Amino acid sequence: MQENVSQRRMLDDFCELSAPAGALVREGQWAGRLEGAPLRCSLHGARLARAGLLATGEAVASDYAFIGKGISKAMETGLLVVVA
Repeated sequence: MQENVSQRRMLDDFCELSAPAGALVREGQWAGRLEGAPLRCSLHGARLARAGLLATGEAVASDYAFIGKGISKAMETGLLVVVA
């Protein structure tokens, strides 16, 4: 798992890569306080299964790293279980 990832730095990098996002951040007005929380977005070091247990979705860090959304990824990992 990648350690010491700065969400602020990720936002800055994203704004550099995306002109529309950069313009919104520079020219827009925040509706509330900008906040973030650590997310585990990597399968590195995860134990995905053992006898009688199989983890999927957010339990196995299948979230999108930048936005933290995980419902579609949880469904995707669930489908992988059905197929396997």
